[in-house]
Amino acid sequence: MQVQSICQVLNWDVFFCENKTFKKDRKLRKVESNDRKDNLRRSAFEKNDLRMLQMMDDKAFFDNAVYHKGCITKYLLSKAKSESLNIASSILDHDTAFRSLISDVHEDLFVGKKAFPMSQILEIYISHLPDHLPKTYPVTKLQDKLERYYDKAIIVQPQRGQGKSNFVFSSNVSIGNVVAAAGKLKSKLKTSEIEQEVSQVSDNISDDQILHSAAKILRRDIENLTVPTDDYPTPNEASLAVSMERMPSSLTKFVLAMGQKYSVQTFDQQLYSIAKQVAWTMPESFRNNITRLGGFHTLSCFIAAIGKL
Repeated sequence: MQVQSICQVLNWDVFFCENKTFKKDRKLRKVESNDRKDNLRRSAFEKNDLRMLQMMDDKAFFDNAVYHKGCITKYLLSKAKSESLNIASSILDHDTAFRSLISDVHEDLFVGKKAFPMSQILEIYISHLPDHLPKTYPVTKLQDKLERYYDKAIIVQPQRGQGKSNFVFSSNVSIGNVVAAAGKLKSKLKTSEIEQEVSQVSDNISDDQILHSAAKILRRDIENLTVPTDDYPTPNEASLAVSMERMPSSLTKFVLAMGQKYSVQTFDQQLYSIAKQVAWTMPESFRNNITRLGGFHTLSCFIAAIGKL
């Protein structure tokens, strides 16, 4: 019994390094504070250190075991081998996803001169993450990685309003192009949101009910238009500029929602110039030009010519 007890104490003695550093540090300490005991047990659990957990389960361990100061510090700060491998694997997976993201957006950024919202870039990045990783990632962290990677080659433009996604674009793109691209992108995103909302309730509403509701809204806004009699447009004044001043926003949105091929080019300078020069007294020119420009231009000039429906 005495021999077994001595052996047991010797196994506990200097339990971290097993006396390997005895010559360098002769001062030994006991695990006395409850905080130190809790930290030691927690660290052993994290490392899945069965040897250490088994020793600490013995009631006599903390009364007899001693350690070097440097050894316990090293033990508490070290990571489990499996945990270190998992962290390294995760970092590698995220780096691979980032390289795939760059491959996807690089040409559009610098050749196509496109502007991307950070929310879209985040979606692309997450799509490249392997299945065993969480499908979440901080958008600010991803933005930092992009800025470090591209440095001054890109510009990150904040958007006003809470929850608005920042836009990323090439520093070689003019601000006018960025505004135009951002506007089109916002319009597409907004349209997709509306379509999603409508699809959720359309099962319970008939087409006739939807059309009736749309007509009611448009009729209300058109009736609320104020057209002074002394400012009634002549045929020569039936231009896009005049019609835009009197066009109700709901009617504009309605025509845009119908998907007119050229409606997104409403404010294009070339199209605007053509529309401005064409009057209703020139039916042939109207058919050759205004009709080609899309339903929005036709409807705008029509409302301008008659004042309101």
